[in-house]
Amino acid sequence: MTRALVVALVAGLCAVAYAEPALAPHTAKTFTVSLPKGWNVVDQDNVVAAQQDPRRQDAAVVMCAVQASGVDKSEEELLTLFAQKIATNLEVRETAPVPGGKGHALLADGTVGGIAVRVGAIALVDHGAGAVCALAAKADDFDGLGGARLALDVLASVHVTQPPAQTGNDFMSEMTRMSKRTGAAELPGDRAAFDRTALLHAKGWYRGTADGLYVTDPISTTMAKERWSHMEESEGYTFFKDGTYRLLTLNNYAVTNCPSSFVTVETGTYTFDGRALVITAKNAVSTMETCTIKKHSEAVKPMPPPRHYDVALGGDGWVTMIGPSCTAISWGQKTCLARARWDMKPQ
Repeated sequence: MTRALVVALVAGLCAVAYAEPALAPHTAKTFTVSLPKGWNVVDQDNVVAAQQDPRRQDAAVVMCAVQASGVDKSEEELLTLFAQKIATNLEVRETAPVPGGKGHALLADGTVGGIAVRVGAIALVDHGAGAVCALAAKADDFDGLGGARLALDVLASVHVTQPPAQTGNDFMSEMTRMSKRTGAAELPGDRAAFDRTALLHAKGWYRGTADGLYVTDPISTTMAKERWSHMEESEGYTFFKDGTYRLLTLNNYAVTNCPSSFVTVETGTYTFDGRALVITAKNAVSTMETCTIKKHSEAVKPMPPPRHYDVALGGDGWVTMIGPSCTAISWGQKTCLARARWDMKPQ
Protein backbone atom coordinates (compact mmCIF):
# COMPACT_ATOMS: atom_id res chain seq x y z
CA MET A 1 0.00 0.00 0.00
CA THR A 2 1.48 3.35 -1.00
CA ARG A 3 1.82 6.44 1.17
CA ALA A 4 -0.85 8.16 -0.93
CA LEU A 5 -3.30 5.37 -0.18
CA VAL A 6 -2.52 5.50 3.53
CA VAL A 7 -3.34 9.20 3.56
CA ALA A 8 -6.47 8.65 1.50
CA LEU A 9 -7.60 5.88 3.80
CA VAL A 10 -7.29 7.83 7.04
CA ALA A 11 -8.84 10.90 5.45
CA GLY A 12 -11.87 8.93 4.33
CA LEU A 13 -11.16 9.72 0.70
CA CYS A 14 -10.73 6.19 -0.57
CA ALA A 15 -13.13 5.45 -3.39
CA VAL A 16 -13.95 1.94 -2.15
CA ALA A 17 -16.77 1.77 0.40
CA TYR A 18 -16.19 -0.65 3.28
CA ALA A 19 -18.69 -1.97 5.81
CA GLU A 20 -17.03 -0.44 8.84
CA PRO A 21 -18.53 -1.80 12.10
CA ALA A 22 -21.01 0.39 13.92
CA LEU A 23 -19.51 1.98 17.04
CA ALA A 24 -20.96 2.03 20.55
CA PRO A 25 -19.76 4.15 23.50
CA HIS A 26 -17.65 2.52 26.21
CA THR A 27 -16.61 4.05 29.53
CA ALA A 28 -13.10 3.20 30.72
CA LYS A 29 -11.57 4.34 34.01
CA THR A 30 -10.08 7.61 32.74
CA PHE A 31 -11.77 8.16 29.36
CA THR A 32 -14.70 7.28 27.16
CA VAL A 33 -14.35 5.86 23.65
CA SER A 34 -16.59 4.38 20.97
CA LEU A 35 -15.69 0.82 19.98
CA PRO A 36 -17.13 -1.66 17.46
CA LYS A 37 -20.58 -2.65 18.66
CA GLY A 38 -20.89 -6.22 19.92
CA TRP A 39 -17.13 -6.80 20.25
CA ASN A 40 -15.76 -8.12 23.54
CA VAL A 41 -14.15 -5.28 25.52
CA VAL A 42 -11.30 -5.53 28.03
CA ASP A 43 -9.91 -2.44 29.76
CA GLN A 44 -7.75 -1.23 32.59
CA ASP A 45 -6.81 2.34 33.43
CA ASN A 46 -5.68 4.03 30.21
CA VAL A 47 -5.73 1.02 27.85
CA VAL A 48 -8.75 -0.64 26.26
CA ALA A 49 -9.10 -3.51 23.78
CA ALA A 50 -12.08 -4.86 21.84
CA GLN A 51 -11.96 -8.27 20.15
CA GLN A 52 -14.28 -9.10 17.28
CA ASP A 53 -14.93 -12.73 18.25
CA PRO A 54 -13.33 -14.17 21.41
CA ARG A 55 -13.93 -17.71 20.14
CA ARG A 56 -11.48 -17.21 17.26
CA GLN A 57 -7.73 -16.96 17.71
CA ASP A 58 -7.49 -14.98 14.46
CA ALA A 59 -10.21 -12.47 15.38
CA ALA A 60 -9.62 -8.77 14.73
CA VAL A 61 -8.89 -6.46 17.65
CA VAL A 62 -9.11 -2.71 18.21
CA MET A 63 -6.88 -1.21 20.92
CA CYS A 64 -6.51 2.31 22.36
CA ALA A 65 -4.19 3.89 24.90
CA VAL A 66 -4.88 7.36 26.28
CA GLN A 67 -2.74 9.51 28.58
CA ALA A 68 -3.94 12.95 29.63
CA SER A 69 -0.51 14.43 30.44
CA GLY A 70 3.19 13.70 30.61
CA VAL A 71 3.60 12.33 27.08
CA ASP A 72 7.04 13.28 25.78
CA LYS A 73 7.13 11.12 22.65
CA SER A 74 6.33 12.11 19.09
CA GLU A 75 3.32 10.72 17.28
CA GLU A 76 5.59 8.59 15.10
CA GLU A 77 7.30 7.11 18.18
CA LEU A 78 3.98 6.30 19.84
CA LEU A 79 2.73 4.59 16.68
CA THR A 80 5.72 2.28 16.49
CA LEU A 81 5.74 1.51 20.21
CA PHE A 82 2.02 0.73 20.31
CA ALA A 83 2.11 -1.41 17.17
CA GLN A 84 5.00 -3.40 18.68
CA LYS A 85 2.82 -4.15 21.70
CA ILE A 86 0.06 -5.52 19.49
CA ALA A 87 2.12 -7.61 17.05
CA THR A 88 5.57 -9.15 17.01
CA ASN A 89 7.98 -9.33 14.06
CA LEU A 90 6.62 -5.95 13.01
CA GLU A 91 7.45 -4.65 9.53
CA VAL A 92 6.38 -1.04 9.03
CA ARG A 93 5.06 -0.54 5.50
CA GLU A 94 4.18 3.15 5.56
CA THR A 95 3.81 6.13 7.88
CA ALA A 96 2.15 9.41 6.95
CA PRO A 97 0.69 12.54 8.57
CA VAL A 98 -3.07 12.73 8.75
CA PRO A 99 -4.38 15.48 6.44
CA GLY A 100 -5.25 18.57 8.44
CA GLY A 101 -1.97 18.90 10.33
CA LYS A 102 -2.67 16.81 13.43
CA GLY A 103 -2.02 13.10 13.89
CA HIS A 104 0.06 10.47 12.14
CA ALA A 105 -0.91 7.11 10.62
CA LEU A 106 1.00 3.84 10.39
CA LEU A 107 0.47 0.70 8.36
CA ALA A 108 2.46 -2.41 9.30
CA ASP A 109 2.49 -6.19 9.01
CA GLY A 110 3.35 -8.55 11.86
CA THR A 111 2.23 -11.65 13.73
CA VAL A 112 0.00 -12.30 16.74
CA GLY A 113 0.28 -15.78 18.21
CA GLY A 114 1.83 -16.99 14.96
CA ILE A 115 -0.98 -15.53 12.82
CA ALA A 116 -0.06 -12.94 10.17
CA VAL A 117 -1.88 -9.65 10.74
CA ARG A 118 -2.01 -6.13 9.35
CA VAL A 119 -1.97 -3.22 11.80
CA GLY A 120 -3.36 0.24 11.06
CA ALA A 121 -2.77 2.82 13.79
CA ILE A 122 -3.39 6.53 14.38
CA ALA A 123 -1.66 8.64 17.06
CA LEU A 124 -2.24 12.18 18.26
CA VAL A 125 -0.03 14.15 20.67
CA ASP A 126 -1.02 17.64 21.80
CA HIS A 127 0.41 19.69 24.68
CA GLY A 128 1.62 16.66 26.63
CA ALA A 129 -1.53 14.59 26.09
CA GLY A 130 -1.43 11.56 23.84
CA ALA A 131 -3.75 8.95 22.37
CA VAL A 132 -3.12 6.09 19.99
CA CYS A 133 -5.67 3.65 18.53
CA ALA A 134 -5.14 0.69 16.22
CA LEU A 135 -6.90 -2.07 14.32
CA ALA A 136 -5.13 -5.42 13.96
CA ALA A 137 -6.68 -7.99 11.63
CA LYS A 138 -5.78 -10.60 9.07
CA ALA A 139 -4.77 -8.92 5.83
CA ASP A 140 -7.81 -10.31 4.01
CA ASP A 141 -10.13 -8.86 6.67
CA PHE A 142 -8.36 -5.55 7.30
CA ASP A 143 -9.89 -3.37 4.58
CA GLY A 144 -13.33 -4.87 5.02
CA LEU A 145 -13.34 -3.71 8.65
CA GLY A 146 -12.46 -0.16 7.66
CA GLY A 147 -8.67 -0.39 7.98
CA ALA A 148 -6.94 2.67 9.41
CA ARG A 149 -10.18 4.62 8.96
CA LEU A 150 -11.75 2.55 11.77
CA ALA A 151 -8.80 3.39 14.03
CA LEU A 152 -9.24 7.07 13.15
CA ASP A 153 -12.96 7.03 13.98
CA VAL A 154 -12.28 5.33 17.32
CA LEU A 155 -9.56 7.87 18.15
CA ALA A 156 -11.87 10.75 17.24
CA SER A 157 -14.39 9.49 19.82
CA VAL A 158 -11.96 9.59 22.75
CA HIS A 159 -12.89 11.94 25.61
CA VAL A 160 -10.77 12.11 28.77
CA THR A 161 -12.97 12.05 31.87
CA GLN A 162 -10.38 11.74 34.65
CA PRO A 163 -6.73 12.72 34.16
CA PRO A 164 -4.64 9.95 35.74
CA ALA A 165 -2.09 10.69 38.42
CA GLN A 166 1.32 10.87 36.77
CA THR A 167 4.45 9.18 38.04
CA GLY A 168 7.91 8.71 36.66
CA ASN A 169 6.93 5.14 35.78
CA ASP A 170 3.74 5.76 33.79
CA PHE A 171 2.46 3.59 30.96
CA MET A 172 4.00 5.50 28.05
CA SER A 173 7.38 5.75 29.77
CA GLU A 174 7.63 2.03 30.52
CA MET A 175 6.27 1.10 27.10
CA THR A 176 9.02 3.17 25.49
CA ARG A 177 11.80 1.71 27.59
CA MET A 178 10.75 -1.91 27.16
CA SER A 179 10.18 -1.76 23.40
CA LYS A 180 12.86 -3.10 21.06
CA ARG A 181 13.75 -0.06 19.00
CA THR A 182 16.29 1.02 16.42
CA GLY A 183 17.96 4.38 16.11
CA ALA A 184 18.44 4.68 19.88
CA ALA A 185 21.68 5.91 21.36
CA GLU A 186 24.55 3.46 21.71
CA LEU A 187 26.07 2.83 25.13
CA PRO A 188 29.36 4.68 25.72
CA GLY A 189 32.41 2.51 25.31
CA ASP A 190 33.92 3.77 28.56
CA ARG A 191 30.80 3.09 30.65
CA ALA A 192 31.29 1.60 34.07
CA ALA A 193 31.23 -2.17 34.26
CA PHE A 194 28.80 -3.73 36.70
CA ASP A 195 29.40 -6.76 38.82
CA ARG A 196 28.20 -10.16 37.66
CA THR A 197 26.30 -10.60 40.91
CA ALA A 198 23.96 -7.79 39.81
CA LEU A 199 23.15 -9.76 36.66
CA LEU A 200 22.28 -12.75 38.82
CA HIS A 201 19.10 -11.14 40.09
CA ALA A 202 17.12 -13.82 41.93
CA LYS A 203 13.99 -13.59 39.77
CA GLY A 204 15.57 -12.33 36.59
CA TRP A 205 14.93 -9.42 34.22
CA TYR A 206 11.68 -8.64 32.47
CA ARG A 207 10.22 -6.62 29.60
CA GLY A 208 6.69 -6.65 28.21
CA THR A 209 3.05 -6.04 29.12
CA ALA A 210 2.32 -8.95 31.46
CA ASP A 211 1.07 -6.58 34.15
CA GLY A 212 -1.32 -4.72 31.85
CA LEU A 213 -4.83 -5.19 30.56
CA TYR A 214 -6.03 -7.48 33.35
CA VAL A 215 -9.74 -7.65 34.05
CA THR A 216 -11.31 -10.41 36.15
CA ASP A 217 -13.64 -12.65 34.17
CA PRO A 218 -16.69 -13.13 36.42
CA ILE A 219 -18.51 -15.69 34.24
CA SER A 220 -15.82 -18.37 34.07
CA THR A 221 -16.97 -21.69 35.49
CA THR A 222 -15.23 -24.37 33.46
CA MET A 223 -11.63 -23.16 33.15
CA ALA A 224 -9.07 -22.45 35.86
CA LYS A 225 -10.22 -21.24 39.26
CA GLU A 226 -8.90 -17.76 38.50
CA ARG A 227 -9.58 -16.56 34.96
CA TRP A 228 -8.52 -13.28 33.45
CA SER A 229 -9.52 -11.47 30.30
CA HIS A 230 -6.34 -9.93 28.97
CA MET A 231 -3.74 -9.67 26.24
CA GLU A 232 -0.08 -9.76 27.15
CA GLU A 233 3.39 -10.45 25.84
CA SER A 234 6.61 -10.57 27.79
CA GLU A 235 10.19 -11.80 27.92
CA GLY A 236 12.05 -12.76 31.04
CA TYR A 237 15.76 -13.58 31.36
CA THR A 238 17.18 -15.40 34.38
CA PHE A 239 20.95 -15.85 34.68
CA PHE A 240 22.47 -18.49 36.94
CA LYS A 241 25.79 -18.78 38.75
CA ASP A 242 26.86 -21.82 36.73
CA GLY A 243 26.94 -19.82 33.48
CA THR A 244 23.55 -20.96 32.18
CA TYR A 245 20.45 -18.88 31.50
CA ARG A 246 16.73 -19.30 30.88
CA LEU A 247 14.65 -17.07 28.62
CA LEU A 248 10.87 -17.31 28.94
CA THR A 249 8.71 -15.66 26.29
CA LEU A 250 4.97 -15.49 26.85
CA ASN A 251 2.04 -14.46 24.67
CA ASN A 252 -1.42 -14.76 26.22
CA TYR A 253 -4.70 -13.85 24.56
CA ALA A 254 -7.50 -14.64 26.98
CA VAL A 255 -10.82 -13.03 26.13
CA THR A 256 -13.81 -14.36 28.08
CA ASN A 257 -14.53 -17.62 26.29
CA CYS A 258 -11.29 -18.58 24.59
CA PRO A 259 -7.95 -18.27 26.40
CA SER A 260 -4.86 -18.96 24.32
CA SER A 261 -1.28 -19.32 25.47
CA PHE A 262 2.00 -19.41 23.54
CA VAL A 263 5.09 -20.02 25.68
CA THR A 264 8.70 -20.56 24.65
CA VAL A 265 11.45 -21.65 27.01
CA GLU A 266 14.98 -21.11 25.70
CA THR A 267 18.02 -22.32 27.64
CA GLY A 268 21.75 -22.17 27.04
CA THR A 269 25.00 -20.66 28.29
CA TYR A 270 26.30 -17.11 28.64
CA THR A 271 29.47 -15.15 29.25
CA PHE A 272 29.58 -11.70 30.82
CA ASP A 273 32.50 -9.30 31.44
CA GLY A 274 30.63 -6.39 33.01
CA ARG A 275 29.87 -4.63 29.73
CA ALA A 276 29.32 -7.35 27.09
CA LEU A 277 26.95 -10.31 27.26
CA VAL A 278 27.15 -13.28 24.89
CA ILE A 279 24.20 -15.68 24.85
CA THR A 280 24.46 -19.12 23.22
CA ALA A 281 21.15 -20.95 22.90
CA LYS A 282 21.28 -24.74 23.31
CA ASN A 283 17.61 -25.69 23.46
CA ALA A 284 14.24 -24.04 22.89
CA VAL A 285 10.75 -25.51 23.22
CA SER A 286 7.56 -23.76 22.14
CA THR A 287 4.24 -24.74 23.75
CA MET A 288 0.81 -23.73 22.46
CA GLU A 289 -2.63 -24.19 23.99
CA THR A 290 -6.01 -22.68 23.10
CA CYS A 291 -9.63 -23.37 23.98
CA THR A 292 -9.91 -25.43 20.79
CA ILE A 293 -6.37 -26.86 20.51
CA LYS A 294 -4.92 -29.20 23.11
CA LYS A 295 -1.62 -28.27 24.71
CA HIS A 296 1.31 -29.43 22.64
CA SER A 297 5.03 -28.65 22.50
CA GLU A 298 7.56 -28.51 19.70
CA ALA A 299 11.33 -28.18 19.76
CA VAL A 300 12.79 -25.20 17.93
CA LYS A 301 15.52 -26.10 15.43
CA PRO A 302 18.14 -25.17 14.43
CA MET A 303 19.62 -23.01 17.16
CA PRO A 304 20.86 -19.52 16.20
CA PRO A 305 24.52 -18.49 16.46
CA PRO A 306 25.71 -16.80 19.67
CA ARG A 307 24.00 -13.45 20.26
CA HIS A 308 26.19 -10.52 21.33
CA TYR A 309 24.84 -7.66 23.47
CA ASP A 310 26.21 -4.47 24.95
CA VAL A 311 24.73 -4.05 28.43
CA ALA A 312 24.63 -1.44 31.19
CA LEU A 313 23.01 -1.19 34.62
CA GLY A 314 21.12 2.07 35.20
CA GLY A 315 20.90 4.00 38.43
CA ASP A 316 17.21 2.99 38.73
CA GLY A 317 18.09 -0.72 38.65
CA TRP A 318 17.02 -1.35 35.05
CA VAL A 319 19.33 -3.16 32.61
CA THR A 320 19.84 -1.82 29.07
CA MET A 321 20.58 -4.29 26.28
CA ILE A 322 21.68 -3.49 22.72
CA GLY A 323 21.95 -6.30 20.18
CA PRO A 324 19.84 -8.72 18.10
CA SER A 325 16.12 -8.37 18.75
CA CYS A 326 15.08 -11.94 17.99
CA THR A 327 15.23 -14.99 20.24
CA ALA A 328 15.70 -18.59 19.11
CA ILE A 329 12.00 -18.99 18.29
CA SER A 330 12.02 -16.10 15.79
CA TRP A 331 15.62 -16.14 14.61
CA GLY A 332 16.10 -15.65 10.88
CA GLN A 333 12.80 -13.92 10.22
CA LYS A 334 13.14 -10.90 7.96
CA THR A 335 11.69 -8.61 10.62
CA CYS A 336 14.45 -9.43 13.12
CA LEU A 337 16.49 -6.36 14.00
CA ALA A 338 20.24 -6.84 13.85
CA ARG A 339 20.80 -4.14 16.46
CA ALA A 340 18.00 -2.94 18.72
CA ARG A 341 17.91 -1.34 22.15
CA TRP A 342 15.56 -2.09 25.04
CA ASP A 343 15.46 -1.91 28.83
CA MET A 344 14.46 -4.60 31.31
CA LYS A 345 13.44 -4.16 34.91
CA PRO A 346 14.09 -6.55 37.80
CA GLN A 347 11.21 -8.93 38.43
